[in-house]
Amino acid sequence: MSLPRISFLAAIAFTLAIGGCKVDTINSFPVKPASVRFAGLVADAATLNVQQNNTTAWSDVPFAQPTAYQQFDNKQTTFDVFAPGTTSAITSISGSLAAQQQYTIVAFGTVANPQGLIQGDSFSTVNPGNTQLRFTHVAEGVNGLDVYLTSPGLVLTNVSPQYQLGYAGNTNFALTNSGDYELRLLRSNSGFVAFDSGTITLPDQATQTLYIYAKDATHAINVLRVDAAGNTSLIPNTIAAVKVVNAAYQAGAVDQKWDGTTGATNVPYPGATQTYYSIPVGTHAITFEATATPGATIASASETFDSATDSTLLVSGANGSLVISKLADSNLAPASGVATVRVVNASPDVPAFDVVVDGSVKATNVTYTHASPYFNIDNSNHKVQFMVPGTMTPIFTIDSQQFGTQQVSSLYLMGPSSDLRKFLTQDNI
Repeated sequence: MSLPRISFLAAIAFTLAIGGCKVDTINSFPVKPASVRFAGLVADAATLNVQQNNTTAWSDVPFAQPTAYQQFDNKQTTFDVFAPGTTSAITSISGSLAAQQQYTIVAFGTVANPQGLIQGDSFSTVNPGNTQLRFTHVAEGVNGLDVYLTSPGLVLTNVSPQYQLGYAGNTNFALTNSGDYELRLLRSNSGFVAFDSGTITLPDQATQTLYIYAKDATHAINVLRVDAAGNTSLIPNTIAAVKVVNAAYQAGAVDQKWDGTTGATNVPYPGATQTYYSIPVGTHAITFEATATPGATIASASETFDSATDSTLLVSGANGSLVISKLADSNLAPASGVATVRVVNASPDVPAFDVVVDGSVKATNVTYTHASPYFNIDNSNHKVQFMVPGTMTPIFTIDSQQFGTQQVSSLYLMGPSSDLRKFLTQDNI
């Protein structure tokens, strides 16, 4: 199959039509309502409530489950979106609703960083042999995406994307041939594959919006299909994302492989890959080698990777007793002026520790090869202390540590007892 035939129905940048009432007679101004539905894709909100003019429009709308259409007057209208437990709207979505037209309003982002958009749902009749699609990019923490919809297995070298979408961007409906395709989403200018559908079928004479969104992971992401009737289905991502951290203090720089395929090379101690790489979903043999002695495995483990997840592979310990640990990463950015941090125990000589920041306990009993829950902190300088559990006896102290605004970071304690050291890496890049 060749690349899909796509014809634009309208410009990519979507502008709402100005609503208004048609004058039927000199004295008659009948209201002709618009039909509106709501989709909640705020990553850290399980449900959302929506009000219009202080009246409930939709309540307890589950994540990624659009509502049915309901009617509203054809005029400038504002919809206020509330997260569970909030008394003030996290975002407001406004638009001029045209008479007898259909719209979808979408809330996305996070509770701390919400956004919204309103989409016109007007589309043409689809003739046999065709389907029509619209793409909407609402994946929090992901900037530009290159969209490739190709025949299955097509190598993307020298292939141009059908669309280049910025965050909060969307296309209008466009026609293409129905049939089998492969959808791949690459982070713009990096070549990093954030989504790969494998072979999917685009149904004949269907109209669908494909919502690109994030949940916890921001490197391996999700796609939700919503058809004209509001039916939904998740297109599974066939890949996960992996970052590598080297806490093997006697091994020097390391290379990491999965099933014999190279994932990361020359990761120093202490150090980490700059960002993530893509790995197929499923169980894989994970191995590490010293960069200086390629082919000689120094650590191995079997690890399972789920669809659309971000994970860190940590290798730690002394030669002869190296351990591989898989940590589940959550990379949604916090609000401006705030950092999200977790601490990881990567020292075999420290069975467990508590973490105290500026005299306040942030994590307790973090055992070797494990991470604490994430916590938020402001982005000023902090005194960080690793304590013997249940005491105020310090194991290791960082007198001044800053965490960047809107960054998600992991702070590792690694090395032997004679040479403990900290290592900080930003994960949401």
